Amino acid sequence: MEMKLRAKDDSIVRVKELLEHYAAKQKLMETAKNVLAELESVIASLSSAYMRKLENTPVLDSALLKLGIMKTLDSPVSNYEILVQELMKELSTMRDVEITTYAGELLAARVRLEQMKIAEGKRVAALGRALEQLDESKLNLKKAIDAGVSLSSAINTYQVQISKRQAELEGAHETEQIACATLASLQDELCSIRAKVLSAQAGEVKAIESRRKLPADINKMALSADEAKATSKMARELASKARLEMEQAKAGLSTALSRIQAAEKEAEAARASEAMALAGLKALSGSEGEDGKVSISIPFEEYSALYDAGHEAVKVSDKKVGVTLIELKEAAANEAEGQDKLSIALKELEELQKALEAAQKKADDSQAAKLSIESELRKWRADHDHWRKTGSNPSSVNTSATQSPRFLNGKTSHTKAFSHSFQGKTVAGIDPSLAEFLTLKVPISEQVLPHSFHGKPATGLSPSLDLSAIKVPSLEKEAGPTSRLDVVKTSKPKKLSLFARVVSMMVRKKKKPVN
Repeated sequence: MEMKLRAKDDSIVRVKELLEHYAAKQKLMETAKNVLAELESVIASLSSAYMRKLENTPVLDSALLKLGIMKTLDSPVSNYEILVQELMKELSTMRDVEITTYAGELLAARVRLEQMKIAEGKRVAALGRALEQLDESKLNLKKAIDAGVSLSSAINTYQVQISKRQAELEGAHETEQIACATLASLQDELCSIRAKVLSAQAGEVKAIESRRKLPADINKMALSADEAKATSKMARELASKARLEMEQAKAGLSTALSRIQAAEKEAEAARASEAMALAGLKALSGSEGEDGKVSISIPFEEYSALYDAGHEAVKVSDKKVGVTLIELKEAAANEAEGQDKLSIALKELEELQKALEAAQKKADDSQAAKLSIESELRKWRADHDHWRKTGSNPSSVNTSATQSPRFLNGKTSHTKAFSHSFQGKTVAGIDPSLAEFLTLKVPISEQVLPHSFHGKPATGLSPSLDLSAIKVPSLEKEAGPTSRLDVVKTSKPKKLSLFARVVSMMVRKKKKPVN
């Protein structure tokens, strides 16, 4: 489009130049015509001047003067004739010279006129050629405009085709993204299936080991449960004894508190009696000091006896209080000891209960693992029987499509279309690394399969499992002792999985030429 616009601009500029050149040629033609008219006027003026010069020449005047002089002088006839002849000769020579000069000038003017006519003809021819070029440029401009219109229509058609191709490429890119997503999901599914197979193998080995060890474990658990029950009984007895001791200690504590309260009351009574005695003595001594006439006297022995009795009562009460405090401390210590024994017994009982629960859980887990392995074996056996009877594995695509979580976002229809379109076809042009990845085999233990599987080809049991690595007893007898993971080659062709079909579809799409 830019080239067309540039060509159009160039043609317009060229037309303008040709028009300017034509105008210049027109001006030159006008100037040439003016020059020709001037030359013609000059020639006419020259011819008239020549005639006038011939008529009014000084030679004739001199000749006439000479003739007049001769006539006036009356010279002889011969002299006159000689003079006339000389004058005629001079006149003829002058006329010849002037005629030749004027003829040369006229020829030169005619030559210049012819040259100007030739130049004018050339100019006219150049102008004609310029007009022809102008017509050709107009035709070229029309052709360029028509070509620009056709080119714009072609550009529009090409843009429509490009938009269509872009839409097709976007659709192909979307399908490629879907295929990549399905490929990634299938790879994740294959990894998850391998991990599940490995975990199933590990669980099966653990289940076999646990099944072997299950009776001894059950006996040990039973013994430990009996021991736990016995220890729990002992702990309960100890707890009951501790509770009885705590109750007895609480009763002793209450009696000791009552004794302490009684001793405190007795001490308070003794202190009150002592205070009263001291107050009486003070009153007696004061009354004796105030009134020397009246006096009450108490013997010293009685006073000392009363004083000793008061002190002994205080000491007895203090001893009783100390004894009760000691008994209270012993009861508190006994109560704390009983509480500690009770907590220890409860902890031992909880630990024994936890151990019993753990043993029961292990037994339940081993039983559940055993049941799950048996159900998986029954399922694999049913799939194998179905494949052996029908010769196909219809559950491979469905199981692989439903196990992956990426198929839940609206893309299952594409994968089903891919699986139906590439079912039963061979894979061509796959990279060797992809082929090695597709033919990876997952080793499975012999004890995972039932006895009816031995000696039979194990392809088609699961959509993503390759059970060709199963131990066959008949081949072992012929080949000697081998490992548990010997590979048995089967003669039947293997059916392609969904992953292989998707990869083959991607390879064929890349090889397909774009229209």
